[in-house]
Parts: sequence; C-alpha cells; structure tokens
Amino acid sequence: MEFLNPWGWLGLLALPAIVALHFFRRRYQTKSVATVMFWRQLRETDTQGRTRKPIRSSLSLWLQLLAATLLTVLLAGPQTLKSTGEKEILIILDSAYSLQTRLSQDKTVADQIRAAVNSRLTTGRRYTVIEHGTTPRLLTARAAGLTEAREAVAAWQPAQPRADWQATFRLLELWDLDRCTLWVLTDNLTDAWKKVAGVELTALGGTADNLAIVEANRIRLPGTGQERLRASIHNFQTGRATGELQVRAGNQIVARQSFTIPAGNAWTFTADLPETNTPYVLELPDDALSFDNRVHLAPMLQPPVEILFDFTDAALGETWHRVVAAVAPTFRAGTNTATLILSDSPRWLTDETVSACVLVCASGATEAKLYRPPFLSESQHPLLRGLDWAGCLLAIGQWPGATVSNQLARVSARDVAVLTELPGRGSRRFVLHADIAKSNLAKQPAFPILAQNAVEIARSFQPGLRTPNLRFGETLEFRLPRDARELCLRQDGWQECAAQPAGLRLPADRVGLFEVVVGNETWPLAIHHVEVGTSDLRAIAGGDYRTPVTSTALMQRTLHDEWIIALIIALLAIIFGEWWLTGRRSA
Repeated sequence: MEFLNPWGWLGLLALPAIVALHFFRRRYQTKSVATVMFWRQLRETDTQGRTRKPIRSSLSLWLQLLAATLLTVLLAGPQTLKSTGEKEILIILDSAYSLQTRLSQDKTVADQIRAAVNSRLTTGRRYTVIEHGTTPRLLTARAAGLTEAREAVAAWQPAQPRADWQATFRLLELWDLDRCTLWVLTDNLTDAWKKVAGVELTALGGTADNLAIVEANRIRLPGTGQERLRASIHNFQTGRATGELQVRAGNQIVARQSFTIPAGNAWTFTADLPETNTPYVLELPDDALSFDNRVHLAPMLQPPVEILFDFTDAALGETWHRVVAAVAPTFRAGTNTATLILSDSPRWLTDETVSACVLVCASGATEAKLYRPPFLSESQHPLLRGLDWAGCLLAIGQWPGATVSNQLARVSARDVAVLTELPGRGSRRFVLHADIAKSNLAKQPAFPILAQNAVEIARSFQPGLRTPNLRFGETLEFRLPRDARELCLRQDGWQECAAQPAGLRLPADRVGLFEVVVGNETWPLAIHHVEVGTSDLRAIAGGDYRTPVTSTALMQRTLHDEWIIALIIALLAIIFGEWWLTGRRSA
C-alpha cells in the first residue's frame, strides 16, 4: 500500500496532544450532603485550576486516539498498487510497403514481425493492436483479449507509403501512457519514439538492393493520334543495375526497353504509342520487390465538348468554328446548356442561369482604333496561359459589350481593356473587346491558343475525372453530373461511396486500376504509391531499444473507494460512541 498525500501523516501529532489533555483533566467525585447549606463549604474546598494527575485508562481516551488516527489515515490518502501484469499492452505495427521486403525465398520482414509479436503474446493480459500508416487505425478493440490480438496480427498486411509517426502520436493521446507498455515493430530503427517513456521498439528490417518506378505519367498529344508514356526508374542498389521495362496493354506487351543504370542514379523511359482508351501497365519483371515494380496508367477519357456558337455576324461565327475544330476536333454543337458559349451578343454576360464558360467578343465596333503590343497581361490566368500577343493588331472601339459593369481587366492596352472577366458564381464569363473582323488576331498564333484555353476551361464544367492517375495523398478531382447523388470507387469487389468527391477515401492499402462509378457511367482511375522515400532501402537499420520507464509507469496506481468508506464508517462509530459515553457521565 502507498499513500497519495504523505504530509497527511502529520496528523499523528494530535495523539500526544490528546494524551496531554487527559493529564490535566479535572475529575469530580460524588459526595452526599444532608442540606444545601453545605454547598458553599464544598465549593470553597474545591481545587482551583488544573493540576497534573495520573492518566486513568478510559474508553473515552481510546476512542479519541482512534478517531485522530483514522482522520490521519484519511488525510494521507491510502492506495494500493496492482502488478505490471494487468497493464494494457499497445502493439504498434508499421504498415510501410518496405515491410514486404523478402528476407528469404518464403519469408518477408512482415512475416518476421508477426512471429516476434506472437512469441510475446501471453494469456491474462490485455492488448490493443494499432496499425501505423498515413491514417493510423485500431486493428482490435481497446484492451482486447489474446485471441483477438492474434487474429489482428495475422490479418495485418503492410501496404502503405512510409508515413510520419506524428499521426500515430496524436492517436496515442487518447491513452494514459503511464499505465501502458508500448511495443513498436517496424523495419527501420528510428529515434522518433525515444521521447516517449515505456517503449520497446524492435526494428527487424535490413538493407536491400532495389530498383523502383518512382514516377510515371501518360500524356495525350493533341492532333497526332499518339500518346507519350514517361517513367523514371531509380537504382537504389550499391552497384550498377541492368534490367528491362515492359509496357503491357491487357495481356499484350506493346513496348519493352532494356536499361543499365549506375548506382544511385535514375533512368527515364519514354515511348510514343497509338492513342487508346486501354489502361497501360509499366512493370519491372525482374525486380524482387513487388510494391514498387509496377504502375498502372489509366487513359484520359474526355467526352466531346458541347459548344454553342451564337453569332449575329455569320462570318465571325465561321471564324470561331474553324479555330475550335482545329484545337478540339471532338466537339458537338450545343444548346443553352453547353459548357462553352462563344458569341458576339452581350446578353450572355447578364444571363444568370448559365453554368459554363462564356466568351463574348466585339462585333461591329465603331470608332475603332488599332492597338499593338506590348499589352499588360496576367500570364498565369487559365484563359491566357501560353498566349503571346506578339504581332497582333487589335481593333478596339465602341460596342454594346463595353457597357456591362463590374468588368475586371485581364489584358490591357495602355488606357483600354482588351480582355476582361466578370465575377460570378457557377460560370466563367470573359469579354474580348477586340473586333476580330477588323483585327488580325484570327491570323496570329494567339488565336488558336485562346480557343484551346477556352475549351479547357469548358471541360472543367463537364462531369468526370480531371486526373485519372493519382498517388496516395493527392486530391481526387471529379465533377458530378447535376442529377448525381453519389459516386463510388470500385476494385475487385471492394467499394466505397460518397456524396461528394472530397468525401471519397482513397485506399492506402490498395494499388492498381479502379473504376469511378456515377449512375451508369464509369471512368478508369489508377492509383499508385511508389516514391523515393519508400523505395530506398539502403539506409534501413535493424535493432531495438527500450526507453526509460517513469516511476508511475512501473505499477498502476489505483485509489480504492472501499478504504475511504470503511474509514469514514469507523470514524462515525467512534463519534457516536463518545457521544453515548458523555451522556452516561452527565446522567
């Protein structure tokens, strides 16, 4: 037994004080008198003051000493200590991909960690198994039994990017770590846990030679019917590495290339292939580690852009039609619901029902003046990206669109606005104040670039994926159709659905090709997690250490209420007994 407040024992000083009071206690004797006339004589012979007398053993004295002792024990705060065998064991399992490294033909680092954990599990103790990763999670209930802990360790599969330990530290704030023991099992000896008391860290990893695909992308080359595949292959071995990269479409190998990479260097693979909607798989068939030797690349499926041409000037409308057909060969004529509206009518600038990209240009401008570069332009604006006004002569004058208010200038020529944008929700509205019929813009390289940028802005209003190839941690960008209620992510029987793209969880333990499903429409999505920090196994270090255990962590302190209740009942009994004795004496 221990006590929460050792200073409470100073209450024992009350015991000698009680004894001292009994030394000087006045003791009266019973005397019989025949008449009250003798009271005065008896009072005159009574001893005045206090005189020291021998202590007589009495029940009242012992009750008072016992009451003072019990009050002192209450002040000291009694508590008991339970043995360490009843402490909760927190088992932290790292789930980095690198734990798939093979130590032998049939044994991985993860298998060795499972064996190490199972050898330490015993009956009569409570375990909580936690998976460390980009989002730490419990694999068992808190303080689970032996059977549940063993099942969780057996089902655990490391298949996540290497993650920082801070997220796991935040999860552990739910525990009083002074009352726990932590077993941390990973493949790399890390000092991150040395600031936490009571940790037993075991790193069972080791250095490994490895080739890895750490970057890959797929680019469609507009107007060529070709796509370009690019991949970066890193050599993390201690010596020169040779191998072959294969590109598969389904079961067919469509490209292959051998390579030789010096130690610590990288090699870039590039291949131009016919444009297709078939997913590609880039693979290093000779690499020993599975988690970073294969990357899926999904195609960028873009439905035709729906474009509405609304021009009062037929020649101007034909000019825009030709340039759009050159930069966006897959488009269809649209209605008022089109995602791109090209017009010379200012009415589209005030129509609040439109949700699209609207570009209105001047037609029939009067008192027009020619302006030549340089123009003041926002080069990073999405409509102006890559656009060079060199050689352009723009005719700017009076026309109805110039009177629309709240226009923000994006391109200016001295004292006039060349291109403006109207702020608003649900649409992007632009005004080109140049009269194309009186300018040479249609014959300059800037014109198709302007049209291409407008088409790309219009695509952002179309349902579907913006990027079909993601790494874990990147944002899934998807625009839902107007009548869609939810979208789902599927792969081989696994599925997760959400009402909004931001609520869809990209699986940290799955890679490969997925389907994004909205109603009856599907889009291919490829997810991979390969990266330099996870694939470089040259610095992996095994070993173990134990951090110092705090004094309070040695045993679990528990204040037992039954002690307090018993002492209070005893104290009340003593007070009642003293009151009863006092009543007897007065009687």
